[in-house]
Amino acid sequence: MSHPIPDPTIVFVHGAWHGPWAWDQLRRYLPAFDTIAVDLPGSGSDPDRLGGLQDDADLLRDTVRGIDGPVVVVAHSYGGAVATEALTDCPNVQQVIYLTAFAPDAGESVHQLVGGQLPNWVTITDDNASEVRHPIRVFYGDCSPRLARWAARQLTKQSLSSIQGQVTDPAWRYLPATYIICTRDRAIHPAAQAVFSARCDEVHRLRADHSPMLSQPDALADLLRTVIACDAPGPYRPAHRG
Repeated sequence: MSHPIPDPTIVFVHGAWHGPWAWDQLRRYLPAFDTIAVDLPGSGSDPDRLGGLQDDADLLRDTVRGIDGPVVVVAHSYGGAVATEALTDCPNVQQVIYLTAFAPDAGESVHQLVGGQLPNWVTITDDNASEVRHPIRVFYGDCSPRLARWAARQLTKQSLSSIQGQVTDPAWRYLPATYIICTRDRAIHPAAQAVFSARCDEVHRLRADHSPMLSQPDALADLLRTVIACDAPGPYRPAHRG
């Protein structure tokens, strides 16, 4: 007797300078799914407690392994590097979805992927961390002014070690990987997103800024439901992809 395939738990991975709060609106549009938004140690207000890429990857890996049943991971921006490093040995991951995110290959870091020089809207602080200048323009161009101001106030510091950490064995070589290109993004240029998307099995486009989970949560939720439903019957672990 066959058993119905359970809906996966969706695990959301935020980008640099952000936190779990970034996913709150989107999660309300996905009531049929159990959802978890991780809180990466690479971001935070206390520079003495900030972690690196491996700390972020360890937290995500432990979270996913602790879930009983299939998991879909949705990773945004820097969170794509975290998912890429964390998920290779997580057999219950059904799919990883890169949302305008970095998808490094082995030996690559986010710092390398932006050309070895941080964008001019990133400031390095005296405590060996980083902060964002002009976040409304860079991250929240399609948000209402009120929402954009609120989101900008939530931003924290990001450790340099997280941005400089190199991926060892990228998960997108093993797992079903989908990329969502945001065509109005001012933080990660769509041309760069296209390069990362070539490492994935499936590509979708959304006419949105860098933060569609805030600016277009309804449209993003519709797209995620479609992407996840299409992949649901597949195996957890496909053959290695070169």
